[in-house]
Amino acid sequence: MITGSNLVGRYESVWLRELAKKTESTLKLKGYSSLTIGAYISHTLKFFEFIKKQPDQVTNEHIEEYLLYILENKKVSS
Repeated sequence: MITGSNLVGRYESVWLRELAKKTESTLKLKGYSSLTIGAYISHTLKFFEFIKKQPDQVTNEHIEEYLLYILENKKVSS
């Protein structure tokens, strides 16, 4: 089973690891299940791997580009 804790250590980038840890802590405090936390962290990290930008460099265009990529390549339903 993949949970938030399993995902946190996978990333070499310090800021990505810190982002994952902070996200995990915040979601735990809000009472989210470990599976939900794992899913949120996984999607967040995939986004940052795709755009190759730091959080303070992310624009609406980056988000739209990623969403379009998912719709076109990941066969998700709308």
